[in-house]
Amino acid sequence: YNFGFEYKRFFDPSLSMSTGLMYMNKGFRNEILEDPTTNPNSDEPQIGVTLASMHIAAIPFYINAHHRLRRKVEMIYTAGIAGGWLFAERVRNNYYSGEEMPQQGFLDTSPGAANVNLFVDYYIGAHVGVGISAYLKSRIVLVVQPMYKWQVNNARDFYGSFSSGDPFSARMNSFGIDLKIGYFFTKPIRNRKKEF
Repeated sequence: YNFGFEYKRFFDPSLSMSTGLMYMNKGFRNEILEDPTTNPNSDEPQIGVTLASMHIAAIPFYINAHHRLRRKVEMIYTAGIAGGWLFAERVRNNYYSGEEMPQQGFLDTSPGAANVNLFVDYYIGAHVGVGISAYLKSRIVLVVQPMYKWQVNNARDFYGSFSSGDPFSARMNSFGIDLKIGYFFTKPIRNRKKEF
């Protein structure tokens, strides 16, 4: 999940630029399976779970194209990049926190979660999305926008806890729905003032 705030600047009614500050919690859930060669009579193939999370503060820079559908409803097409700093990494499993089956919560606040060094300390992402914007009042707008966030850089820290010769790479890509409520401090640029 992620949350933050955004500043948007219109160049004309169909084109805008946006930036801001975003918090992102990315990670993975990995099932630990029983090795059938060491225990062929096991009835439960899953013997544990590992939860890993990355906490990132990022600054996005997006270009938005606006296409009007109705009087106060428009499509928004967004593309851009985001650069961020990974300020915390946490892992929960039997080895680190004594939890064989840790459950994913909204916040990573388990007292047994361990700080680790699995990932690099920076994030570079390419983000794209298509959504709908609707004016609730003259200056208040609601945006619902599915976004795909692709991590450009390899997230793995080769000098961290996974300091092995295995050349695997890791990227914390994600797909989600952004829900935004905005307020125009100045009147939006419009070509069709009479229709509003």
